[in-house]
This record gives sequence, structure tokens and C-alpha cells, in this order.
Amino acid sequence: MRVTVICSMYPPALAPEAPHAALLCKHLAAAGADVTLITSYMDAPRPRGEGFVVRDVMPDWGWRNAPRLFRELNRSNPDVVLLIYLGWIYDRHPMVTFLPSLCRRLKRRPRVVVQFENTGGAENVTGLRWICRRAAAVVSGGRGLEFRYGTLLRDSDAVVALCEPHLKTLSKFAASLNGRATVIPAPPLLRIVDDPTGDVRRRTRSRLGYAPNDFVVAYFGYVYPEKGVETVIEAAGAALRRVPNLRLLMIGGSPANLAERDPTYPDRLRARVRELGLAERTFWTGHCEPDAEDASNYLHAADTCVLPFTQGIRQNNSSYAVVTSHGLPVITTRADDLEAEFRNQENVMLFNPGDAAAAADCIAAVANQPALRNALRTGAIAYAHGRSSWGAVTRQTLDVLRPSPTIVLVPPTQRFVRPAVSPPPPIWNAIPTTRVREMAGATTANVTAAD
Repeated sequence: MRVTVICSMYPPALAPEAPHAALLCKHLAAAGADVTLITSYMDAPRPRGEGFVVRDVMPDWGWRNAPRLFRELNRSNPDVVLLIYLGWIYDRHPMVTFLPSLCRRLKRRPRVVVQFENTGGAENVTGLRWICRRAAAVVSGGRGLEFRYGTLLRDSDAVVALCEPHLKTLSKFAASLNGRATVIPAPPLLRIVDDPTGDVRRRTRSRLGYAPNDFVVAYFGYVYPEKGVETVIEAAGAALRRVPNLRLLMIGGSPANLAERDPTYPDRLRARVRELGLAERTFWTGHCEPDAEDASNYLHAADTCVLPFTQGIRQNNSSYAVVTSHGLPVITTRADDLEAEFRNQENVMLFNPGDAAAAADCIAAVANQPALRNALRTGAIAYAHGRSSWGAVTRQTLDVLRPSPTIVLVPPTQRFVRPAVSPPPPIWNAIPTTRVREMAGATTANVTAAD
């Protein structure tokens, strides 16, 4: 099965969609698909695809490059096209939102699947952009279109969202998503280090100065206000009396744009840590590269992880996929529209966003109740294996991509390669030299007699 993936972001771009696209292509290729990725042109060196072809040929995603995209699609001749979509990574330009209409004009029409990384779409344009968008809408049939999404919702063969709330939002703009839409959770966008013997955990804890009986509470993610990081710090301070062996491990750094938005935020957090008497108990890792092993090693050293999302936990939170891939008990926030996959005291321990006292109660319960801790660990592993691990996400994605469920993919490692066979030698090489001479003489005699 030939799969062409379209995503404007690819490493070394810093947007999370970049590693998501690269890792998804890698795992689809490992499962047996022939994968081509069409992405933006960049001056910076980019890594080669691991088992797939990278075509970084798009200068931008405006109307003038629609013919270039069309040529690339014809070149790759796909059975299915997968668009990884979020408005801002295409500069909120509407061109790519008419991808299903473009694919209808290819030499061979492929199946078209769009995966929404979030619900943001194109902007409501004016001027020449509006004229071009209006022309594209007329050519595509104007009914049932929404300016944010073009023909993506109306004409795609399948629509993928990363969580149920996103799918509900998208459904407001399309009346006929039933039967075409599915939720595939965000996978872990991080290199996961296997630690079956616990050696990584022991080495990392020793390096950080943790005693064997220390209870290590981790935070994993970027450090900025929308993540609710201060809730973790306040909760750790409030839980200290009930968990006297508590240690706080802050995994992650601040994004570059935070220096412009709120430059003093990291310093305020560290000041609060000192005020709560946690300075000697807290380790800040700083930024960890997603393709390095550092973040995974730190998570193996932890005993639980607090994810204090200000809007509550959702399946599109890749940090939850990362943490559950390490089998850690997760303490996180309750969303107003909590998805059924999250079950309190089974695969998550829930508290309300911003409620540091409730978060402290959760930390104390997980630290002091081994049965609860083990239940949360078991639930985390079950969720990862069934829904968010790369194996699970690849399986779910292939189920959506296949034009027919009868198509069987063979991974490259299992493909039979016919051994090279040298062409057979001329027949006279197998005949003794004396016999060749006799045959040559007989042939000459026959020719002479015929003359």
C-alpha cells in the first residue's frame, strides 16, 4: 500500500507536529507501507526518513504552489493520502483545505484521510486570497463548505481527531461525519528507553542523589503558565508533611517565546519553591531533546507524575502518552468533558484544575497506598498498550488508511527477497572441448555437403 503523508512540519522544526509526522511515517513504513512524506522546503539540513522518502519541495502552502503539490501527488501515485492538519502550520492559508478536491483530479484517485492535530483551521481571508478561495469553492461545489476547513470535512474519506472534544467541535461544521470519523490518541513524541531490569531507574536515581525510599514526584512538559506548573509546586509543598521523603523532579524547559510573553515566570516558580522549603528537594532538568534518552531516563526514576492541565486531561495530550509508556501512576486534572477512557483511580488520579490542596491529597494517597499505586500503574500500562503506544497508534491508523480491509502489509524485515541468480552459461560451456570440436566439424561437413 502506497501512502503519501502531507505535513508542513518536519524535524528540525520545533512544532510537535514535526516529530509526530516523522515518527508516524517511520512506524507506518516499518509496518509494511510504502511511505512518501511531502513537506516544506527548509534551508537547514534535515534528517533522512527512516524507511520512507522525504520530499521537502513546498516553498509555501499558498495557491501558487497548488500545481507543485498536484505534481508531487501524481509522482508518488498513492493508494491513500494522509494530511496532518492544523491551520497555523500552513500559515492558516486555505489552499491545503481543498486537498480532497485536488486528489479527485489525479491520474488515479486515492483515498483521502485528514488527521486534525487540533481544531484550528484557515483564517477568513480577504482580497486576492478570498477570490482564489471562492473560485476553489465553486469548482469543488459550494454547498457544505466551511471557510476554516474547505472540503476536508465534507469530502475526505475519513477524519481522524486526537480526542473526543475535538471531534465534537469538528462535527458542528459537518453534518455527515458519522461513520467517517474516529479518535486516535496522541502517541508519545519522545524516545522511550526500555528498562526491564530497572538498571536505568537505579542509575538515574543514584545520579540525582535519591535514596531508595525517596518518593519522587515528577512533572513532565514545557514550563509555561498554561500548563499549570505552579499547581505541582504548591501541591508538593502541601503534601510534604504527609510524605516526608518527597522529592520533586521537574522535567522540561521553557519554550523560546516565553521570554517575550512572560520572561519572569521561571524565576517566580523557583522563588516559590524556595519559599515552600522545597529547594533542596527539587531538581530542574531543563529542556530535554525528544530524540535523546534524558527525559525517558528521568521518568524511569520517578514514582508518580503530576500533569496539571488547566483544561483537564484529554487524549490529545502527548505527555500523557509518554508518561503511561513508562508505566507511571498519573495524577492529573478532571476535564469538564472528561472522556470515557480516563477512569478515576484506575488509570488516572483526578483533581480539579488549579486545586493544589486536592492535588496534594492525591500525591499523599499514591505515596502511602501501595495498592492504589499498583492499580494506577497497571491502568497506565493497559491504556498505553491498547490506545496510545506507537504499536497501538500505528494499528489504528492503518485500519483507517486501508482502502480495503483485505489488504495485508508485510513489514520490510519479513519480506522475502529472491536471491540473485546468475544467468545460465552458454550450453557449449557445459560440453567437453573435444565434443565441441566434433560438433563444429560435423556442422562444417554438413554445410559443405549441402553446397
